[in-house]
Amino acid sequence: MRLRIISSKEEIDKLDSAEELVHLTFRPSNIDVVALIK
Repeated sequence: MRLRIISSKEEIDKLDSAEELVHLTFRPSNIDVVALIK
């Protein structure tokens, strides 16, 4: 199991759909959270 650390909004687009565990080091907006769910 691997934890992916996201430190900026730009990294959300680079996520692989197979990554299940994500930690956000910035304060996400509602739009950022929805982008992660998609």
